[in-house]
Amino acid sequence: MVRAFVKLTVAVVSMTVSVSHASAQWGVTALGVGEWDTNETLVLLAGLSAGPGGSGLSPLVGAQASWVRFETGDADVSVRTIRPYGGARYGFGSGSAYGTLGYAFQSRSEDIEGPIGVIGSAGDTDDGAVVSGGVEYWGTGGPLGAQALASYNLGGESLWTRGRVTTRVSSLSSGGQVRLGGEVAYLTGDGYSIVQPGGVVAWHRSTNGLILSAGAGVKIPDEGDNATYVKAEVVLPFH
Repeated sequence: MVRAFVKLTVAVVSMTVSVSHASAQWGVTALGVGEWDTNETLVLLAGLSAGPGGSGLSPLVGAQASWVRFETGDADVSVRTIRPYGGARYGFGSGSAYGTLGYAFQSRSEDIEGPIGVIGSAGDTDDGAVVSGGVEYWGTGGPLGAQALASYNLGGESLWTRGRVTTRVSSLSSGGQVRLGGEVAYLTGDGYSIVQPGGVVAWHRSTNGLILSAGAGVKIPDEGDNATYVKAEVVLPFH
């Protein structure tokens, strides 16, 4: 699984390098997410995406890997997933939108049949084709920003969505800003649904596009116990 992700990473970077000869605007963006909740569920996710960026329509390729550990009965279960994908991005000045199609390859430490709702925050609950899309709005100088993301796994028949709104609360003399806001995620699939509201604080560094954010909130399933979660995210563009 690790070797496969390394190969996918090398492939994405190699593609970016080769295309960059034709367009100097191509770049790679790295993503990392860690989330833990009081039901002892741990989610780790990493990804790379590559594309020209800028205004107008452009290609987008990437790969995402996740590792999830949770308890079920007397067993600790770990689930590993790799999802390569390709699609397109459209930049429109005050924001961007994207759509991709990929395939999730999943392995589990225990022989558990069917999709697993508890790992929905990682996006993929089973093997299968995955359709994803999103819109990012950063405005034209105003304090408000917004994000809407969605991902549907056809194999697990599971949907993950998240909406986030933040506002600038401080501009830093070093050339960055601190943002504060809220978000709500909704997860649903075969036999489960979860609402996940929370708050988020983020630091944006304007010199290289680095974004560090932390959040906390509650997971509210339609069945079972609620859980408090904490998480951290990092987004780092390479140009």
